[in-house]
Amino acid sequence: MIVDNISLIKKHVPAMTADAIGFAELETYVSAAESWFKNNIAGQELYDFVDSHKTNSAVLPLVSRMERIIALKAFGDAVPALNLILTSAGFGVTNNEKIAPASKERVADLCQSLHTQCSEAVEDLLMFLENDDTYKDKWQKSPSYSLFTDSFLTTFEQFKAYAPYGESVAAIFPKNRMDFTSLRGKIRAVMAGKITAAASKEIVSNLLEKMKSKTLSDKQMQLLESLRFALGAYTLGLNETGDDFINQARSIIKNNPDVFENSKLDFAASEWTDKPIINLC
Repeated sequence: MIVDNISLIKKHVPAMTADAIGFAELETYVSAAESWFKNNIAGQELYDFVDSHKTNSAVLPLVSRMERIIALKAFGDAVPALNLILTSAGFGVTNNEKIAPASKERVADLCQSLHTQCSEAVEDLLMFLENDDTYKDKWQKSPSYSLFTDSFLTTFEQFKAYAPYGESVAAIFPKNRMDFTSLRGKIRAVMAGKITAAASKEIVSNLLEKMKSKTLSDKQMQLLESLRFALGAYTLGLNETGDDFINQARSIIKNNPDVFENSKLDFAASEWTDKPIINLC
């Protein structure tokens, strides 16, 4: 286990008083949180690597991030089942019936805070892994890695930057990385059924490769920007907005035949300005 003692939980959950809650009371939730983390975020290989190297100082930045996620997830899931009291030092557990438990409102607020912090910690971990190639070979085998390789919007921060936010989509707009991760299937469907259909498989594949190698030219980056805006809009069901950005993308390709001359398209570039968008809805 990556988190195997109460001190680690206390380290990452300051709201909890270590002397009032024992590890035994949380062990079931920690075990479940570790399984959730391994199966949904880290993957078996990266998890096993960290678990066996958690005392190695070189790995501590990664270890600490993983500890934080597991601790927050475990305590957040445990809170509703614990007989919590609010002390001057934080939340604790009591079996003394004479001591009034913390109010339902405080407990609900604590749960919400812990799960929000957990989502933020997941985002921090994935951004760390994305920017550090040290663990790439192990991370790319995890469930979360594919989200960053087959989409023009690779992180939650990017999605927020390109997807149009407004009152009409407020209810479905992802509020955190967990919400964003749940859109993986939708984003893949939009990439395959709308973005690729409109821009061509060759262009999309080439842009994805250039993104990974960080070798995008200025014109390729300009095209990618338009397609990112389209992807964000389509994912939220804003098809008219997505169509506008697709038309913008087509104009970029048409006006730069020297850059995109090797692309195989369903129809000639000269027809794009008059031809309606096809197969997008």
